[in-house]
Amino acid sequence: MLDSNITAQEFLVIRDYIHLISGIFLHPEKEYLVKQRLSSIFDKLAVKSFLELALAIQKGQINNSQKEWIITAITTNETFFFRDIHPFDALKSTILPQLYDESKRNGAVFPKIKIWSAAASTGQEAYSIAITIDEFLDENKLPKTQFHNFQIIATDIDNVSLEYAKLGIYNSLEISRGLSQQHKNKYFTKTNDKWSINENLKKIIQFRKLSLHENLHLQNNLPTFDLIFARNVLIYFDDSTRFKIIQNLYKRLEKSGFLVLGSAESIYGLNLPFLSSTIGNSIFYKPTNY
Repeated sequence: MLDSNITAQEFLVIRDYIHLISGIFLHPEKEYLVKQRLSSIFDKLAVKSFLELALAIQKGQINNSQKEWIITAITTNETFFFRDIHPFDALKSTILPQLYDESKRNGAVFPKIKIWSAAASTGQEAYSIAITIDEFLDENKLPKTQFHNFQIIATDIDNVSLEYAKLGIYNSLEISRGLSQQHKNKYFTKTNDKWSINENLKKIIQFRKLSLHENLHLQNNLPTFDLIFARNVLIYFDDSTRFKIIQNLYKRLEKSGFLVLGSAESIYGLNLPFLSSTIGNSIFYKPTNY
């Protein structure tokens, strides 16, 4: 019989393990979240109680598959197309023109612009960026061949979300969140109650597994980027992990690049080498000290 009760000590053991494998820090008031999400996968973890789970963690008996199930269960994958629309407006009106002009000034006949969606979840943000790029080219009467000179790398710690993102197939509820009818008609194909993103958009996106709290130079041979979207992810980390992540993002930005965080996030007080810049209703950060 399953036992969903959890003691304070069991919570601490499990919380510290989650922090170790994902960087996510859960305060005591999040005990309900651990109970709710992990008790539902007791069968996958081969345990019947939080006591058994805590003991398995302490004895090093959690295998890689079970670790991935814990990460999937505990991560929050709330996302939708063009979430908090303002960064995408700024991307089209100001950021892409600046990056495009900067690349041209550096002598590139066909500018190569690299963008990182650093908490990609189920893919809506990366596809929203790709749509914005396509619209930018259209509105500025730039050759469509330029589209494939953009590269989007979309990463997440959760394998299940990444596999979903790679498919680029969404249900009616997901497709209704953030997309205009024009976007649906132009960039998706409907089959029954499913909507598939156009293959042309998928071609400029690479989905990869990546842990933001680990050393980025050891992961996936990441390039440096002209633009990094790291939105609505820092809120899940403690101060020391947040500081480390921002440092890592700084190292992955080109000197003329931009970093965008979530609307409720900032790097204020972290004493990091960025200057903030307001574009429309969004705040972007540019690296300094190069």
